Amino acid sequence: MLNSIEHHLISSLLIASCLMFNIAAYAEQSPTGDYVEAECITCHEKISAKLVTDWKTDVHGRNKPVAGCTDCHGTQHENAAILSRQDETCTQCHGGTQASVAHSYSTSKHGVINRIERKQTDWSKPFRPGNYRVPGCAYCHASGGQHNMGERMNQIEDDNEHSEHNGQARQAMRWMCQHCHGPRFIRELQNNGQKMLEIGNMKRREAEAILQTAKKTYTPEQMTKMTKLFTALVEENVKSLYLGIAHQSPDYQWWHGHPAIDGKLLRIKGELTRLNRLKAHKKTKEVSSSSE
Repeated sequence: MLNSIEHHLISSLLIASCLMFNIAAYAEQSPTGDYVEAECITCHEKISAKLVTDWKTDVHGRNKPVAGCTDCHGTQHENAAILSRQDETCTQCHGGTQASVAHSYSTSKHGVINRIERKQTDWSKPFRPGNYRVPGCAYCHASGGQHNMGERMNQIEDDNEHSEHNGQARQAMRWMCQHCHGPRFIRELQNNGQKMLEIGNMKRREAEAILQTAKKTYTPEQMTKMTKLFTALVEENVKSLYLGIAHQSPDYQWWHGHPAIDGKLLRIKGELTRLNRLKAHKKTKEVSSSSE
């Protein structure tokens, strides 16, 4: 009579044997030569349906797909995984190496080491602790064959630490960081990043309040410069701050981030002061003309 431990071990061995048989059978049937995306989807819907479902759920494959199987894996099975693990595969679609999303990573300590050692890195290894000295794009966003990038690494879009969305994002980041770092180190980094983001959003709200006040007095044409400054503050500098925090890039935290936000905020205030002075000057002239 088998005890519970023996029964568990035998069951585990049987399951492992079945899995190895299926993998071997799949390897024998895997196509050779070039293939097209429709062939990938048709085949993988049968052998790994969740993988395809996750991709269709993700921003890359939702509605009108912007990045499919061949974009990330190439058109041949050989080295398909290796290609998808390298940063160049991601950056070619995300604006190139100088785009903020890629540049904020490449200027971080992780990115610098990754770039220096990329030719010595064995990209055939799966994304597991100890296999890579530093994480690249795919290590954090697609570990374990994950094809729904938004589910793994959600963006922190608000400064409410206790919101459900924010909590999921922090937990996903913590899980990835723990591959290499200790809990206290991760906790301190996340807390510091949260404070930086809260201050950035506070400055954004201040700039937005100034524009709302100005709209009561001035036309859109008169506010053109203020509106452009505010748009740049949100779309460039607050975004850079977030990327600097997420990728741990000091340049994007303290150069493209907070100081740049401060500069835009001061210029918005200065532009409102200029409009107020012009209005006051015009009113003074009108009073002087009427009294003559």
